Amino acid sequence: MNLRREYFYATPAAVKEALVEHHVELVEYQENAPAEEFEASKDLRETGQLVGAR
Repeated sequence: MNLRREYFYATPAAVKEALVEHHVELVEYQENAPAEEFEASKDLRETGQLVGAR
């Protein structure tokens, strides 16, 4: 069981683009925030240990 469930995948740039497109006012936005759980899941995906995820 994957305890680090990511229900969708999007890059920070894609998220920012969608927010701007929908006229969401951005007070603060960081594209390089710490993401330990995301990085752990990404490593599992890349090594084939996480089945059924992108």
